[in-house]
Amino acid sequence: MNAEKMLQLAREIKSLDDQIECPQAPRTTKQHMALLEQVRGRAVALAAIVA
Repeated sequence: MNAEKMLQLAREIKSLDDQIECPQAPRTTKQHMALLEQVRGRAVALAAIVA
């Protein structure tokens, strides 16, 4: 179960990172910060599973 959740979180982080690195449309700073906050939330969740 944990392995599946870790893989899911890693995929979500990768997807969000791709959006940050290769934006499809111009973003405002607020939108960019929202993406970064989503990455942070998933990274914290992943770290909680690993720890």
